Amino acid sequence: MADAVGVSSNSVARWERGEMAISEPAARLLQKIAAEQQVRLKEH
Repeated sequence: MADAVGVSSNSVARWERGEMAISEPAARLLQKIAAEQQVRLKEH
């Protein structure tokens, strides 16, 4: 996921632990990725 968003794996780990807030651009990108994944799941 870190590569898809363009951040380090440490950043993702900090997000998951609540140690660092997700930047607005990264949050928008994650929402887009999640929405695309939902569409793919519905197609199968």
